[in-house]
Amino acid sequence: MRRTRRRLARPDRTGVDSLAVLHVAHTGEGGVGKCVADFARDQVARGWRVTVATEPASALAREAMDAGAVILPWVASREPSARLPKEILALRRILAETDPDVVHLHSSKGGLCGRLLIRGRLPTLFQPHGWSFEAAEGLLERLTVGWERFGARWAEATVCVSHAEADRGRQQGIGGPFRVIPNGVDLTRFTQADTSGRREARRRLGLTDQLLVVCVGRLQRAKGQDVLAAAWPTVRDRVPGAELALIGDGEDMERLRREELFF
Repeated sequence: MRRTRRRLARPDRTGVDSLAVLHVAHTGEGGVGKCVADFARDQVARGWRVTVATEPASALAREAMDAGAVILPWVASREPSARLPKEILALRRILAETDPDVVHLHSSKGGLCGRLLIRGRLPTLFQPHGWSFEAAEGLLERLTVGWERFGARWAEATVCVSHAEADRGRQQGIGGPFRVIPNGVDLTRFTQADTSGRREARRRLGLTDQLLVVCVGRLQRAKGQDVLAAAWPTVRDRVPGAELALIGDGEDMERLRREELFF
């Protein structure tokens, strides 16, 4: 795949100068899938040619296809494994088929396969969706940090959902430009709630009228619910009666249930 680096086109509102965008995501479920589907929907509406390489039976594949994007199957495991060469080869075929102007790599596996394959020969964005080294320990954590430092040279920019995520990358010595794009909220789907039934809803859930903090997300170390749980006694000392609810599922569910932080 020999190609000189090209500048991004600047599409106007009519879509005459249309970009061809390839999104690569090893998982099409959860927050990552929803985020990529939203990107695809917005970009199709701009008149861009959008392709999504992901699990063909995933929620992302369904939503992006409904929005008008092309779905190409790309099946990859979450962790690096002996399948890595096959995963990179499959992605190489997708690149040859789609001939994108820009590639947007999502999560650690997409970032690993895509940057190893493209190596800066196409405009490439990498979006970690939570740094992989934050879910690792010991040698694996050090190796992961080392790879992210090295791989950053092959990205036009690293896209983060918050300044805190970008700062954690910089603190680990990851270079290159960072761009912060917060997760959006669909105002046509989420409107101001009718609060008239709030007291009754809290009663049905067994809650009091005290302060309630709600954390919604996958229950795993990378999301940091363990940090929130460890800090909660300090919160209760300052705000007596404050209640915490963790909403979601994941590998830490049973442990958090034992700590009586989940309902």
